[in-house]
Amino acid sequence: MVETVTTAIFDQFESLRTRKPLVVGLVCLLLFVSGLTMCLQGGVYMFELFFFFSSSVSVIILAIVEIVAIQYVYGFKKFYRHITEDMGIGIPRPLQAYWTVTWLVVTPLALLIILVFSFIYFVPAYWGDYEFPSGIQVLGWLLVFSSVILIPLGMIYATVAGSGCTRALLASSPDFCPAHIRKQGAGGGQVNLAFEVADAPHLVHHF
Repeated sequence: MVETVTTAIFDQFESLRTRKPLVVGLVCLLLFVSGLTMCLQGGVYMFELFFFFSSSVSVIILAIVEIVAIQYVYGFKKFYRHITEDMGIGIPRPLQAYWTVTWLVVTPLALLIILVFSFIYFVPAYWGDYEFPSGIQVLGWLLVFSSVILIPLGMIYATVAGSGCTRALLASSPDFCPAHIRKQGAGGGQVNLAFEVADAPHLVHHF
């Protein structure tokens, strides 16, 4: 979990990568202080509320949106080409078949089934024999939507701050490459011949 959070921070603010020990330490301290509330007398109820809502429905919804957006909207073949050609990662044929089946069929179908059954057999949050009051149940659903709502909000922000075209969010860019290649490109010179912009004249992007 810590690595997930810090990786997002380092990707957004690359200048902090030279201060990784400090950033990781501050993240751990912040998470530690935030978790202290769950160690108090009523902490187990708070923990159960977060666990019951945040780690169930919202995670499944985010996973479904992610796999549909990448594999179906953006395109499985283009995404796979980025991995094999643009990033130069060789994948054996048996593994190619495995990823194709799991990414396009097994994973989205399994997630959809889990989501449907999560709603069918949904019960209000509880701990032991104690069922949380209705106001706390509403708070739990707000926790779910607090993460899910970031998807449309992020799309709106990226559209307004970027090209102003929603379609551009689903198009690859020259920056879609390993970080070390981008750094080499800043020094000037490498060419990524495998990269082509969809629906545009053939372009060769210099890194």
